[in-house]
Amino acid sequence: MPPTYLNELRYSYVANARLARLVFDYEADSPESTFEWQVQQLYLEGQTRLQKEEYALALNAFRELQALILKTANPQLPVDPNRKPWFPYPIHVDLIDTLANKTADILTRTPPSLTTIPTSLLSEESILPNRVQRTVNPLIESGVQVTSYQSDVRDGVQLALDAAARNEWDSAAQLYRKALRRVPEEDQTLRGSLLHDLSIITEKAGNRDNAVKLGRQSAALFAEAKVPEAQAQTLDLVGGMLARAGDQARADEVRLDARNLRAERNLDTVVVSPVLRATRRIPNAGEGSSPSSAGSKIAGPAWPKSPLSRPPRRWCCWAPAT
Repeated sequence: MPPTYLNELRYSYVANARLARLVFDYEADSPESTFEWQVQQLYLEGQTRLQKEEYALALNAFRELQALILKTANPQLPVDPNRKPWFPYPIHVDLIDTLANKTADILTRTPPSLTTIPTSLLSEESILPNRVQRTVNPLIESGVQVTSYQSDVRDGVQLALDAAARNEWDSAAQLYRKALRRVPEEDQTLRGSLLHDLSIITEKAGNRDNAVKLGRQSAALFAEAKVPEAQAQTLDLVGGMLARAGDQARADEVRLDARNLRAERNLDTVVVSPVLRATRRIPNAGEGSSPSSAGSKIAGPAWPKSPLSRPPRRWCCWAPAT
């Protein structure tokens, strides 16, 4: 039987415990939200095991959580504590500032969660009575917030995607241009992503020359932003457009530029034995949803390092493997 004071220690230790997430169906997952959910699950598992006096299992959960947190501060550390079960993970006061700063950094990099509820079912803006709206405002204003131009751009892109889904290409192009005007010049990655999708829509609208011009602008922005994967895929897109226009010589030049870029930046497909559990694979041109194909897909910005979250379960012609 545990000592009588253990109940006090046990329950004071787990004060302020977070509840497990209940709803999964109507929020789009991202790598950041998946990581957050895993951290919460390990924490809750450790608490539950501790309350049930399953001390070994609780310790395992907390050790795994500790290893996962330290991994974010030092990428050389193993994420699996059982690889070195004898190693005592540090518990030091110096970690407080380090982990607090890392927490702030993670929050700034975490995209706002997006709903997967069809936009046709949602009101364009709140229709709640003023008194009710004031009551729910604290809930709306808590957590990670989208600020400045990002919210307007996200909403504009979603409207453009809905128009594109109805084959209303001129309307979709107009909405993309409107969203593009809201993005500052210094956000080259997001501007390049919007120009990429606008290029596809413009070709669908029947203006291939302008589409090629927009695609080249997109590739140039990705080059300046140092996003070579997106730059190579956009060059594939431009090459495909030129080929469909019958300008095979220029198409071959652009595709050669894309191949040279992949070789220079080592972006070719890496084939790894399944036993080694490969976790990343970058497709070459012509694979999967390559933008050089005639049936290029659009689904809003999905480029890396962009402050704008990608739309739920819909992908741009290129997205980073995770």
